[in-house]
Amino acid sequence: MSAVRIGPYTLQNGLILAPMAGVTDQPFRQLCRQLGAGLVVSEMVTSDMSLWNSRKSRLRMIHEGDPEPRSVQIAGGDPQMLADAARANVELGAQIIDINMGCPAKKVCNKAAGSALLKDEQLVTEILHAVVAAVQVPVTLKIRTGWDRANKNGLTVARIAEQAGIQALAVHGRTRADLYTGEAEYDTIAAIKQAVSIPVFANGDVDSPQKARQVLWDTGADGLLIGRAAQGRPWIFREIDHFLRTGEMLPAPGGLGDAIYKRLQVAEADMDEGDQRDHALNHIAVAQARTGTNIEAMGTAAAIGSPDVLGLALNGIARAHVEGGRIALALEAARAIDATETGWRATTLAQIAEATGAPDLFAEALEATRTIEDLGWRSRALLTVAGTQENPAILDEAVEVARTADDPEESGWALAMIAEALAMSGRAEAALATARSIEMPGLRVSALTAIVPHLPE
Repeated sequence: MSAVRIGPYTLQNGLILAPMAGVTDQPFRQLCRQLGAGLVVSEMVTSDMSLWNSRKSRLRMIHEGDPEPRSVQIAGGDPQMLADAARANVELGAQIIDINMGCPAKKVCNKAAGSALLKDEQLVTEILHAVVAAVQVPVTLKIRTGWDRANKNGLTVARIAEQAGIQALAVHGRTRADLYTGEAEYDTIAAIKQAVSIPVFANGDVDSPQKARQVLWDTGADGLLIGRAAQGRPWIFREIDHFLRTGEMLPAPGGLGDAIYKRLQVAEADMDEGDQRDHALNHIAVAQARTGTNIEAMGTAAAIGSPDVLGLALNGIARAHVEGGRIALALEAARAIDATETGWRATTLAQIAEATGAPDLFAEALEATRTIEDLGWRSRALLTVAGTQENPAILDEAVEVARTADDPEESGWALAMIAEALAMSGRAEAALATARSIEMPGLRVSALTAIVPHLPE
């Protein structure tokens, strides 16, 4: 794998940490870069700057302390808002702007964004031209192979991107409709690589050095984006780089917990010791679960003070166990989450249920959602369960819960997500009614924009 250039920057290798909400925080990005990643990309930042006042958004936009070149991913569906967001992030220290048109999640920035944009090639064109014109730094793009398997327009979008001045392209080997299910396909990525002259990075299911080599051979890509496989295993970049250069496997690092903890230094000045410690422990716990040391992982997680970060850590532990075929341990982690504090218990149970197909776990996940005290959390958890079970009644319940939330912003976020889910399921009238019920004007407009691609012609 030869060196890759993005604008004026030459990467030490073509291995890139993919952005993942709640996972690729600054300490984790720093760690992955230290352990062999050629580039790390920030968590997604919404293009709606009216929503930047939340603490979570502020922390995502602190770029000082990130290794150079600093790549920041923005998400949204309005060309001007995305252009403004790109300029603002450059002023805050971003050296590369990455546009997300690859995330299938309903909550990207509460509107038609991420891979939902692939359905509207004209809008894609307008967005790319607007962002490229707005900043003097390289602009990159992440996409999927298409909207669904019958509409794989990734090749067309790639050509649009190159013509618009995009300087590198990452392609996830699934359509938006595939979410993260099934196996990634790489033929479309290979075709895209042949069709454009800009660097192309392959993404999807790269979870070992051997798989990395095979995907590079199959696609001809210039490099790889690695996401979920890096959670709890940040040294995977070093393993892959070494294997590609030598054909030899590196052993897993020793002294796992201490080594990782020492490297997880948080640069954010306003983050207190409790937060710093909790985020470090989250990464350590998931790393321990990856290696199959469940007792150590659960012990590390138990030391986390924040209910939200604890839920995130236990969710990561559970997913690591599911991937390793350790379903009983995954359930242990899920059931250790306080069902009343956050939606993590319900979300984790729903993910395990989807992976195993066990109907009793779907029922348990649904029951867990109904104990969540925070109504915003409860509505989003209901949305997750509804998505895994495709149950219209659960979506309707989520709407009613979201409408009763005390915080208008929390209510608006939840209703926007549910509106898109309703539209995607073919319930256009319900989607419109849900979007129109949002109190905050900005969120209401965003939600209405989000559902437009899903409405009947």
